Amino acid sequence: MIFFHILFIQSFFFTFDTLFLLFPESLLYLIRFLFISISGFNLYILLRRSKLPLVRMHKRLRILISASVLISLATYILDPELFIFFGVIHLITFCNLIVYACKFKKVLLPVLLLSLLVFPQLVDVAFLSRDTFDYFPLYPFSLMFFLGFYLASFSNHFKLKEPNFISKLVSKSLVIYLLHPVVIFISLHLYYSWT
Repeated sequence: MIFFHILFIQSFFFTFDTLFLLFPESLLYLIRFLFISISGFNLYILLRRSKLPLVRMHKRLRILISASVLISLATYILDPELFIFFGVIHLITFCNLIVYACKFKKVLLPVLLLSLLVFPQLVDVAFLSRDTFDYFPLYPFSLMFFLGFYLASFSNHFKLKEPNFISKLVSKSLVIYLLHPVVIFISLHLYYSWT
């Protein structure tokens, strides 16, 4: 994902070519699948391990909603024509809201489902039909999230290991996801301004 973002940012903002289009679509799909399904898997594990799952869920939702707003705002400032209105973090946020509604707020779930029935265009955000840097409609990508969440339920049969280096790194994945485009952009800007 990071390598693709290097190619995309370089092509879009600096070299104005289409080099990023050479990135294999099948590999991009695999990266998307892993990123989204691991988010669902991670949420299940977090709720299973937590002694206060509702508190953890509230904290997680606050962080995800803030990250979604930050991404939309930053990309709007960068390019109002192509800003991200429903990217991968927005999708993951919405999926977390559905899990929250199912698990803790049973009243909220029918409202969410009814809104999708009354406004089916929400499924693919068609009412916001426009160009964007990043776009992940609820269908089919939310299925990847819930597949990861469902597969994690089988971990009930296994003893979870204590946190290690990998799990600590994964716990910082949102920070890495939010910061790496900024680091790439600044690095490329410095590189192209010096050459």
